Amino acid sequence: MIVGFGDRIDMEETLDGAMARVFGGPVPRVGTEAAPSPSERAAGSVKARLDDAASVLKRAGEELRRLQELLRQLREAQERLGSRGSPGTSRTP
Repeated sequence: MIVGFGDRIDMEETLDGAMARVFGGPVPRVGTEAAPSPSERAAGSVKARLDDAASVLKRAGEELRRLQELLRQLREAQERLGSRGSPGTSRTP
């Protein structure tokens, strides 16, 4: 195998041997897992964004329910105050 890097070139019987000669030492071994392909990274990125969006949507739903409950309480309070009525004031349903 022939390996070249910058101004260094070497030829050995194996790729590891040629790389070791060019780079001045043994070739470091990385884990056996291959790096994810661009499409796998993109899919992971899309999944992460979808997960984030689902989380935001869930929080928004919770906030909407809280706001609806507050609105219900305000309407009840308004009805209680309105039912007391003040003299000379008439309410029409």
